[in-house]
Amino acid sequence: MMIVDDEPLLRLALHQMIPWHDFNIQIVCEANDGAEAISFLRQHGDIDVVITDIKMPKMSGIDLLRECNASEICKPPVWIILSANSDYEIVRHTFLLGALDYIVKTELDEEHLIRVVTKAIQTLKLKSTQRISHVEANEWGRTKTEQYISKLIHINPEVEKFEYDQLTARICESIGEVNQVAAVMCIKRQTEPWMSDTKKGSIVAQTIQTVLHSMSIPFLYDRQDADNYVLFLTLPEERSWSASRYKIQFAFQLIKTRIEQYMNMKVSIGVSDTANSRKDWRRLYDQAKQLAAKIYFEGFGRIFYPEHAHVEQDSTKLTAQKEEIKRIIVDFIRFFSLEDKLAWEHKLEQIMKIIVRNKGSDPLVTKEVLADFIWGIGTFLYQKGLRWDELDCKISYPFEAIENSQTLEDTLIWLRQICHSIYSATHESRNTRDEPNSLPVLKAKQLVDSHYRENINLSFICEMVGVSESYLSKQFSKEVGCTFVQYVTNHRIEESKRLLRMNMKISDICEQIGYLNPEHFSRVFKKATGYSPRAYRGKFREIV
Repeated sequence: MMIVDDEPLLRLALHQMIPWHDFNIQIVCEANDGAEAISFLRQHGDIDVVITDIKMPKMSGIDLLRECNASEICKPPVWIILSANSDYEIVRHTFLLGALDYIVKTELDEEHLIRVVTKAIQTLKLKSTQRISHVEANEWGRTKTEQYISKLIHINPEVEKFEYDQLTARICESIGEVNQVAAVMCIKRQTEPWMSDTKKGSIVAQTIQTVLHSMSIPFLYDRQDADNYVLFLTLPEERSWSASRYKIQFAFQLIKTRIEQYMNMKVSIGVSDTANSRKDWRRLYDQAKQLAAKIYFEGFGRIFYPEHAHVEQDSTKLTAQKEEIKRIIVDFIRFFSLEDKLAWEHKLEQIMKIIVRNKGSDPLVTKEVLADFIWGIGTFLYQKGLRWDELDCKISYPFEAIENSQTLEDTLIWLRQICHSIYSATHESRNTRDEPNSLPVLKAKQLVDSHYRENINLSFICEMVGVSESYLSKQFSKEVGCTFVQYVTNHRIEESKRLLRMNMKISDICEQIGYLNPEHFSRVFKKATGYSPRAYRGKFREIV
């Protein structure tokens, strides 16, 4: 099947609206308009079903049908028309041109689409009950071949040379070996996923396929898990480095933009340089993987190319930095055991600043330091007769959390929460804690505590909790001692203080804590602290 529509988000929505594989239908191509669709049909001519919009730039859906009927450039597909217009004359005209059915976009839902698709399948069976398209056969072969990537990236080419040569030969048989490129794509994991891993993987895979197919780029990909993908591709038609690079940049930027727009999840990609030998596939993958590792330090939302590679740090300097951090960790544990919250918080910020300042090229080195830190506070926790799973945050194995964390920023936020949880469990008496909140207020506080960095408001929280705004507003002030807005603001101000102490840019801080306007953030910060953000940062530097 081919989808023809000038709205990318609508095309993605059609991909996910029904399980196409249950109908033995594979979407193999997308087009922005009728002219692009005609070009694809001239090259391939083996499309069974076309869903096309009516109003599009360059060539409309009506002109597309008319052109296909007149030129006979392909065997006749089954046409399904999609339009925002329900005008009778337009509908009549499409049927005269051979359309099977006409769907108004306002009536487009799963049930309606299934009925139309079932009707299309029955029409195809009448034409040829034994027909299996060339595209489907190719796609079956490609799916089978992608297993070679998974095997190739997990073997040692020097030790298992024969198997490596066989795998690279199969890969090159499938996509060639001219202008080879490898890429590692990572998607930011959601703490509370609103989408299943299966559906996420389906959307990502479909986006990769439609973009690279539409650009005639031969490729294979391997889905390692719901958040990580490996791609091998070639550009056989390009003869210069600059042309290859431009095409690669355009393709990956388009894939990244579509995933971010449709799934609302940040994406980063590490992209290797180019090569022209089957022996280079593993080297290209290792290079792309190393570039993708920059996500840990620099966060999501970027595409990393070879020129962005880290400069390796001097090993002697790196060892000295690790020893410095270890000494500060010892001091931190000493302060942590005292009932001086400001002292250990200040020492914790020092540790975090040093870790951020001394970040190197390998996340494993930083994770080793963080593991040493966890080991130290874990020892303190056990000395107090407590275990990790007895804390408010309910963790059983913190080292696994460090290992699986996608970014250093996420790890440091989590580490700060862990320290507060341990301090609360070991120093704050249950008798001195506040009376328990009512269930709606408790749920509201938990939602704010988890999502205050996002664009949340009282209306959204009330909808999630299931109470009216007037009730929650009144109960929140009564039980918490401040208004809902003030509670959110306090969270954001405390987080902004921490980020200011880490020397983060004020514009970046605004984005991190849910403020869209830096001027508004500055006014709120000054009202809460008596200082502007810049003045507060300067005051902190004087104290340090």
